[in-house]
Amino acid sequence: MTAADAVRPAREHSLPVFVVAASAFSLPYIASKVVHALQARLGVHGGPIVTDTNTAAFGSPGEIAAAQWGNAGIGVVIALVTVLPLAAWTRRWRRPIAAIPLACIGVSLLALGIVMLVRAIALGLGGVLFAVYLLIWSAMECVAAARVARLAGRTKARDPAIPES
Repeated sequence: MTAADAVRPAREHSLPVFVVAASAFSLPYIASKVVHALQARLGVHGGPIVTDTNTAAFGSPGEIAAAQWGNAGIGVVIALVTVLPLAAWTRRWRRPIAAIPLACIGVSLLALGIVMLVRAIALGLGGVLFAVYLLIWSAMECVAAARVARLAGRTKARDPAIPES
C-alpha cells in the first residue's frame, strides 16, 4: 500500500464536505430573496442600490414579489443540483457528467460576480459585498466540481478503497 492509497479514503470522505459547503452557500441568497419577496422589494442584501425609478420601471409590487420568489426558487434549484452528486445513483455516472452542472453553476456565478464587481466600482452603484459573495460562491462551486470530477463515478468494482453506501 502506497501513501496515496492510504490517503484515498480520506479524500473520498471529503467530497460531501465540499459539496455541502457549496450548496449551503446558496442559503444566504435564498434567504435574501425570500425577505425581498415578502416585502415586494427589488434587490438583494449587499447588492446594488435600487432607486424608486428602478422599482417603478419594473412593475407592480405583485410582479416584484413574484420575481423575487422566482429568484429564491432558482437558489433552491442551485442548492439541490449542487448536492446531486452525493446521491448514490449518481455514482454510476461518468466523472465529467457528474461535475458539469456544478462547473456550469460556478462559471455562471463567476461571470455574474465579475460583472457586478465591475459595475459596482465603475458606476458607483454599490453592490461590492454581493459581488464578492458571488465570487466566493463561484469558487466553492468550482472546487466542488473539481472534487466531483476527480472522485465521482468510482465504484467498489473499480476502486476497492472506496466504500459502498
